[in-house]
Amino acid sequence: MFSIFVILFFLPRIFAVDPYQQFTQLNLPSGGPIGPESVVLDRFNQGPYVGVSDGRILKYLGTSSCANGVTDPNLGPTCGRVLGITYDSLTGKFFIADTFFGICVVGPNGGQATILANSAGGVRFNFLNGIDLNPITREVYVTDGSQTFDIRNVTQGTAVPDSTGRLIKYNPITKEVNVVLDGLPTPVGPVNSHDGSFVLFSASNDKRIIKYWLLGLKANTTEILLDLPGNPLKIKRAPTFGEFWVAFNIIVRQPRSVTPFGFKFNSLGQVLLIKALQPQYNNTHVNVVQEYNVNGGTLYVGSRDAPFVGKTKELCDGETDPNLGLTCGRPTAFSFNLLTGILYIADANLGLFQVGPNGGRATPVINSACGVPFHFLNGADVDQLSGNVFLTDASLIFDTRNISQPGYITDNTGRLIKYNPTTKEAIVLLEGLYTPVGPAVSWDRSFVLFSEFGAKRITRYWLTGPKASTGEVFMNLTGYPLKVKRASTIGEYGVPVNQIVQQPRFTTPFAYKINSEGGPIGPESVALDRFNQGPYVGVSDGRILKYQPKGGFVEFAYTAPNRNKTLCDGVSDINLGPICGRIFGISFDSVTGDLYLADTFHGLFVVGPKGGQATLIANSAGGVRFNFLSGVDVNPITREVYFTDASQTFDLRNVIRGNAVPDSSGRLIKYNPTTKEVKVVLDGLPNPVGPANSHNGTFLLYSENSNKRITKYWLQGLKAHTSEVILNLPGNPAKIKRAPKFGEFWVAAKIIAQHPPSVTPFGYKFNSLGKVLIRKALRRQYNNNTIVNVLQEYNVNGGALFVGSREASYAGKFTKW
Repeated sequence: MFSIFVILFFLPRIFAVDPYQQFTQLNLPSGGPIGPESVVLDRFNQGPYVGVSDGRILKYLGTSSCANGVTDPNLGPTCGRVLGITYDSLTGKFFIADTFFGICVVGPNGGQATILANSAGGVRFNFLNGIDLNPITREVYVTDGSQTFDIRNVTQGTAVPDSTGRLIKYNPITKEVNVVLDGLPTPVGPVNSHDGSFVLFSASNDKRIIKYWLLGLKANTTEILLDLPGNPLKIKRAPTFGEFWVAFNIIVRQPRSVTPFGFKFNSLGQVLLIKALQPQYNNTHVNVVQEYNVNGGTLYVGSRDAPFVGKTKELCDGETDPNLGLTCGRPTAFSFNLLTGILYIADANLGLFQVGPNGGRATPVINSACGVPFHFLNGADVDQLSGNVFLTDASLIFDTRNISQPGYITDNTGRLIKYNPTTKEAIVLLEGLYTPVGPAVSWDRSFVLFSEFGAKRITRYWLTGPKASTGEVFMNLTGYPLKVKRASTIGEYGVPVNQIVQQPRFTTPFAYKINSEGGPIGPESVALDRFNQGPYVGVSDGRILKYQPKGGFVEFAYTAPNRNKTLCDGVSDINLGPICGRIFGISFDSVTGDLYLADTFHGLFVVGPKGGQATLIANSAGGVRFNFLSGVDVNPITREVYFTDASQTFDLRNVIRGNAVPDSSGRLIKYNPTTKEVKVVLDGLPNPVGPANSHNGTFLLYSENSNKRITKYWLQGLKAHTSEVILNLPGNPAKIKRAPKFGEFWVAAKIIAQHPPSVTPFGYKFNSLGKVLIRKALRRQYNNNTIVNVLQEYNVNGGALFVGSREASYAGKFTKW
């Protein structure tokens, strides 16, 4: 109890779910070596490979038939002792940290390793204890734990902690070996970040984890990331971007005991999972914990003192945690095609699958309809004659992980969908449904019944007859219905109904009114400052307004150099834009508090924290004047400013009048506040809008408005200066903004119909891989004729989502969604 209490005291946050329960020993050769200090799988997920006490790398083949080995560390200078291994997935090579012989490499076929280096800066390695390959640059980082003691002293208990350790870099191309940091307190087990922007290593003596920046404004500097209650050892990347594992041990001297743990944490130093290893490694040091996405997730554990490698069960088997649904899957409904024997499976998180009569791994069929990804599939039924599959997608906002949150029952973003196995098409039959569940095709195939859970009713959708393609209420209920099923008697059906007692729910969004009648409109951009004050908005009369809780919106800044307050204040006439200004993008520098402004008519400006007249930075790039600035964002790492110039042939006035012809004359532009240089990064773009830098500054996203897609432009790494499409949308996307969670973003979009004319506004939350996480319907708050231009999320008072529209007289705010 004492150890657990201490751990809780030190942690910034604990994620209580521990998915790794079943433990298996992969035994080393009987009577032979011990101490699998490092554990790794190769690119084919074969292994694990381990470095053991007799100086060899062993590969696990399911059964062990290796020759007897030694365990005496005093034989290390003769036999070798591998304390770190890392795998290059491009070449298949293993880079090895042998604590006595140095940095070595061996090819995919194994055998005698080649020594690459045994010293750095003219000083011989003394205690190499960890190694990792930078996944972007392919450079190799190693830790040399001490210049005064080695593994023999550690094993014999005679090591005296000091600060003579080093972090070292080896370049496989130039063969150069450099000391990156020295004077370190027993550094152990370096690991590069997933994007190659920093290195983490354990300062074992100081019981902490250190971050060393390789790129960005903090390049070549260190900072403490995480303090621990015990001595940390090797750190390893987890499969999820930005997450890591570290092995550490709590050591009590009198009476002597060792309590081993594994901590999963993220790049911000937040602990996500504590893995207790006491039952499996009783009073034994654990040196490494390594996670792989194999068979749903496997965790390997290595210990210098143990004669086995620890391996958890597959992550998913027996799990009940809904947070693992995206990894493990969550089938919610099944339906057989009785003619073919195919079983269709509706997976809540992953989409529609099918599997043959012999079972096995199911094949993905489809994961979206009409360009919108499924979000919460919860029902499926096969029309036995046509083979069509009817599905319910309960919500575009909620899923199995958050159905207990406020708003689930009243959500009406659900859909009824039909999938045609012949054409491979999925179409939306009905939308705007209140949490639809469990469709059932009628006995005569003339209609489909499904529950609307949130509306407490059964709804009928007609497939044939005079009412074909229409829906109607079939039955109202006193409770909340779930899946509808055909009964054994023709014409009869069954449905389970639940009574739920609810707590009061918050549902009403808040609107920040900008004007009284006749004032400015159009908060095209919305932002909070570094103190979470605001919001600040750019409006139709060319000003930046700041919201004051007691006074509403007040003037903060303006851009136009000769702006006439009498003429401009309160106007919404776009033809006055060249005189009054029109700010289409705002972005704060969180370090200085400066606010960068993209005025669509006048250029790029900056204004200090006190506001007032903004200073013009640039009105052209590459000798070409800006024509239609449409968004701006400050890179959070380099603090360079990126902005978009949507077109060289039309501007905002053409867009408002409806005579803009989409083209590919747009540009992405960069301004460097240090050098004052303005540079065209990309040109020939199809109406680019609203750039957003990634949280770690390695790439930038922008919308291609006319092409209905989002493009990623790489700023760093192997793909630097290349572009790729990451997300296609059913409507025209506008500005993109970073969400608070690492790797997640928001984009505003609109679906435009010509006959009859209508605009349906949406917000999409998506991640850096292009996966849509939330589809936020905005038609109730912004009608069907209002364009929404930006959504900006902040971690304020439990979470706030701000909405800006060029045509509205208010800035919207959701506190729960």
